[in-house]
Amino acid sequence: MWRMAREDPRAFREKIVERIRASSAVDRVPRRAFRHIIGDRQRSKVEILFDNGAFGELASLQNSIEFRCLSRSDRRKVERARERSYLLSSKIPSSVPTSCLGIAPKVIYFLTNSVPYTQSGYTFRSHETAKALVSDGVDIVAVTRFAYPIVVGKFPKRGEDLVDGVRYIRQIGTKYPGSLLNRNELSVKMLLSTIRAQGANIIHTTTDYNNALVVSEAANRAGVPWVYEVRGELESTWLSRHPKEQQESLKQSDFYLAARALETECMKSAAAVIALSEVSRKQLIGRGVNPDKILVFPNAVDEEFIGKTHDRAVLREELGLLDDFLEPDATLVGTVTSIVGYEGIDDLLNAASLTSNISVLIVGEGIDRPRLEHLVQELGMEARVLFVGRQPNSTIWKWYGALDAFVVPRKDTQVCRTVTPIKALMAQALGVEIITSDIPALREITGGLGTYVTPESPESLARALAQIAPNQPRNPESIIWASEHTWKANASRLSALYNDLLR
Repeated sequence: MWRMAREDPRAFREKIVERIRASSAVDRVPRRAFRHIIGDRQRSKVEILFDNGAFGELASLQNSIEFRCLSRSDRRKVERARERSYLLSSKIPSSVPTSCLGIAPKVIYFLTNSVPYTQSGYTFRSHETAKALVSDGVDIVAVTRFAYPIVVGKFPKRGEDLVDGVRYIRQIGTKYPGSLLNRNELSVKMLLSTIRAQGANIIHTTTDYNNALVVSEAANRAGVPWVYEVRGELESTWLSRHPKEQQESLKQSDFYLAARALETECMKSAAAVIALSEVSRKQLIGRGVNPDKILVFPNAVDEEFIGKTHDRAVLREELGLLDDFLEPDATLVGTVTSIVGYEGIDDLLNAASLTSNISVLIVGEGIDRPRLEHLVQELGMEARVLFVGRQPNSTIWKWYGALDAFVVPRKDTQVCRTVTPIKALMAQALGVEIITSDIPALREITGGLGTYVTPESPESLARALAQIAPNQPRNPESIIWASEHTWKANASRLSALYNDLLR
């Protein structure tokens, strides 16, 4: 933590503020106050260039007179740009073919982050996949990236965690090198040590290229094949964080072009590629990845939630929603999500403001929450919108079940058009009516069984909300659809893939 603070004081301060803002310990502090701690300060030229992916221009500053006049944070960003440019030009070793006929798979699942320290769609998919593989008899251990979870401000009591029968190993040592290149090399060595200790014969990792750089090198040295799971497009996600009017020009930035090229090379070099949807698979084929090695493993749900009997009124009372928020016969819509810009929650709030009878429940946490809470005030919607923050996975289904309709109002961005969320399937498993933006990934993951509205159009969404009645009946077709998408089914197919790679 001291190293992080010294390297980039500004970024470190912003992470700490966001951690505090999202903490339940400050529930009594008006969260809108945090909007003013970070957001309005003047950004330096170096910060703007770095955020816009102009790594070549930044690297050219290193030997200039101007460099000596920069702040410590800006000098570190220049150095980071140089290192990232180097990493983005890396060559990925092709996955090693192997022949281990009759030998059972022993898998290492290399992850960016995980439960219990991070709660997100990413960690939920990873954990449910690993849990289902363990139940299917696969010998699998999860390993998280170098220095996690300390790099996100969480301090583990030990170097391993056992969660629901899944073993997580943490790459935490006594050193935290200042150089990204040195960190990667140390991560490779630690992963190699785990490969040998576990007798692993397959390494399975997920996007992005930072994971692939470590895994491909370790797998190459150990002589084992590796699998690349493409959960999203790094460059598209990066692009979505910028204003829409800048996105087209930023597609020509150093970072965007290099990241897209390296991600494509990672896919081509892996022994097998896993996509989350047919939409994604087609795009990967368009990038030149061999279609024969791309398999689709969609997001899924646990079988226990499919058709689970529940009473909305009872759940609303249990969750405290009837205390000064809802009338017993109110129409309640909402979402369970990470609160970030591309999720389109602002469009949901604006749409609800165009109706007279809709209340909105937002479950989750994220950097966009202060802005959205301010929007609620501007719209005069304080009595009809409730933010409840992040909720435990053990009871999360109840927040879905309390809704008359579940809304996924994602923006029409490249990342949203490709990446399928888990949340819609959970709602469908419970029979909750679905309203989503009409974009390819959402149509695919919901099976065409929802109400689809024009993305980024509060008016279109408001018309759909107006059709939702109190005590909306359960949708039996959605429950059947969800029953065809389970983690158990995915695990069975994954197990078959691992066995195929060892033949």
